[in-house]
Amino acid sequence: IRKHTELQSIQLELQSPDCKLSKLRASTIMTDYNPNYCFAGKAASVNDLKEVPRRNISLTRGLGHGAFGEVYEGLAVGIPGEPSPMQVAVKTLPEVCSEQDELDFLMEALIISKFSHQNIVRCIGVSLQALPRFILLELMAGGDLKSFLRETRPRLEHPSSLTMVDLLNIAKDIARGCQYLEENQFIHRDIAARNCLLTCKGPGRVAKIGDFGMARDIYRASYYRKGGRAMLPVKWMPPEAFMEGIFTSKTDTWSFGVLLWEIFSLGYMPYPSRSNQEVLEFVTNGGRMDPPQNCPGPVYRIMTQSWQHQPEDRPNFSTILERIDYCLQVQYSNVFALGPFLMQHVLSIYLIVKYNGHEYTAWPKSVVLPTFSFDCATHSLSNTAIVSISSCSVTRFLFQSINFTPK
Repeated sequence: IRKHTELQSIQLELQSPDCKLSKLRASTIMTDYNPNYCFAGKAASVNDLKEVPRRNISLTRGLGHGAFGEVYEGLAVGIPGEPSPMQVAVKTLPEVCSEQDELDFLMEALIISKFSHQNIVRCIGVSLQALPRFILLELMAGGDLKSFLRETRPRLEHPSSLTMVDLLNIAKDIARGCQYLEENQFIHRDIAARNCLLTCKGPGRVAKIGDFGMARDIYRASYYRKGGRAMLPVKWMPPEAFMEGIFTSKTDTWSFGVLLWEIFSLGYMPYPSRSNQEVLEFVTNGGRMDPPQNCPGPVYRIMTQSWQHQPEDRPNFSTILERIDYCLQVQYSNVFALGPFLMQHVLSIYLIVKYNGHEYTAWPKSVVLPTFSFDCATHSLSNTAIVSISSCSVTRFLFQSINFTPK
């Protein structure tokens, strides 16, 4: 009986939070989990995580349920560089969990803690000394991008509050985050609107990559082969990923193209009305999505370039950013960005332009910015005029239906 009691005591001690944490801190969790792992040339260990004392954290309200447990809004004090209490999002791990869950939870903390970029959600620290264990992240008050896009869809008598420039800036934010990951040979594997977060919903919003659940296997090698039959986001994946299990940075390029489609459709599900199996067959046979309604031609061209069948034919994120900037170069006064491209087919479209102090109605004949040719409604100007953007401002941009054909 005495030996049995001693054995039970030892087992309880080995299962205690302190003992578990000591084992994890002493382990080579990152290299055991994936021998190829190294981020920006540096290895990582649990000891690198910034511990925030539990007494410095207060939970204020629930935000929802995450991959591991509840997620809360909270306040943290004593954070270096933050003189006042800091609003944080707190991910929790249930007290009763498997050792694998514990490893996964710590792995996610380690992944996020290694990033330092304005378009990736910042890890504030962890609280591992007490149960339940916490990961502290910067609070993203605007919520997830998918929900935000759906909320801003036009309603009867209420047009969408988002302009093309707003949408392009959101895409640019995420592309910047992706470029940072690409430069550090980190493959996200699940770039999608649901995994991006916003600092706020109003003007001045910043979009950030905020969920790394699919990226707990992280890589130093230039590609990673996925094993097993894990649930995968098929609608965001290229053929080589779901057919052969190969993931590279060009996998994230493909996913970004689908994210761009989500942004310009205002949050619709990609490949509408198709099941995952149908999407797999459709994409493998060369099928690609049509552009969202009213999507400018050059934006759709970024999508189609991102969906090239051969990974090496897809652009990297530096090139994608250049092309987004290209689309953002021209901003009309109502902040509708056509971008510098050739508009070959235009139906029922006209502009109200101001030239030499007077307003004119103009129907574009062609647009090859920074100059464009249009027919004027009055004879105050010549019947057909070539006007430089610098000498002419557009006060209104109106259309009924447009078919943009990329250059």
